[in-house]
Amino acid sequence: MNATQSASPATATLNQTQAKVPVIHLDFQYRQVDTILAITYAIACLFAAWAFAIHYNSAVRQKATVVFYLLMCSTSLVRTLWFASPYGVYSVTYKPTKVHMGDDGWVEALVAEVMEMLGNMLMYSIFILIVVYWAHMLRRLVLHESIRLYPFRYFCAIVGVMFAIELIALILFFTDSIDSCGLLTMNHTLICFFSFGALIAMIVYSYRIKKVLQAFLEVAQVDTTDRIKSIAWATFICAFYLVGNAIITVYSLVDVILTCTRVGYFFPAKWWWLLVASKHLLELAVLYSLLLSLWGSRETSGRDKYEAIQEYSDDDIGTLANVNGSSIHGIGPYNNASVIPSYQFHL
Repeated sequence: MNATQSASPATATLNQTQAKVPVIHLDFQYRQVDTILAITYAIACLFAAWAFAIHYNSAVRQKATVVFYLLMCSTSLVRTLWFASPYGVYSVTYKPTKVHMGDDGWVEALVAEVMEMLGNMLMYSIFILIVVYWAHMLRRLVLHESIRLYPFRYFCAIVGVMFAIELIALILFFTDSIDSCGLLTMNHTLICFFSFGALIAMIVYSYRIKKVLQAFLEVAQVDTTDRIKSIAWATFICAFYLVGNAIITVYSLVDVILTCTRVGYFFPAKWWWLLVASKHLLELAVLYSLLLSLWGSRETSGRDKYEAIQEYSDDDIGTLANVNGSSIHGIGPYNNASVIPSYQFHL
């Protein structure tokens, strides 16, 4: 009885201490972010897979659109599998530290960085595809239809260079030529380079396409208003992501360098999940925007092929050729050579 009475005050004190523990503590915060990201990416993956299946089985399918949905599905799938795995939380809670191959925790750090970069490269492959096909559309307006263009060769070459650089970084890490900070620096620099490169290319090509479509509207009386709006919207979505992700990447890169050199840090380790969550929520916003944009264009467009433009007089050809200082001499003389890209793959 005395033992029971003496234990009661201790039990009461323990209960009071537990009651003071905050309901939302750090573990719950990053576990919640990990779960939310996995579920949201899974939904995006399902939508992209559904759209991919529909376009792949379509009677008239465009290779660019099919690959576009395939890349979106692959990006979402990689993110979903990683964040849904027991080790996915490592990407959220992991505050980069300086480790070499063979040190404690080097496997977790390497796997987390590889999965993160794989998702990033697949995501940036989407923007590379958009840029390559915008350039392809402009070349189709300039060159004779008998000249074969191979946009996928350019696409595969650029993506191949990106993956080759990442492979070199991994080889340097495995040979202990660089540590985890060096690997992160190379990866972050690669992302920043492709961000600014894709941003500049998108702005340039979207401006040129807009001027050409406006010329068709004025000279050929072909309604291109919807296509101009769709290209402007696609440019805004992609530019928003590229600029935002570049800012986050530069910020995290500086923080990693300061942390690894023991100079200091911008983000405390316990708040690192905020930076990671911001990056992936930005990525999710762009994925959903592109999916909804393309799917909406499919509903409003009844044709998947290119729309042929009638032949023009010499004065009309001269007017179109002077648009934006471009020599669009392919318009007019060639039957069915002058085309406007359909709304289906408006990006």
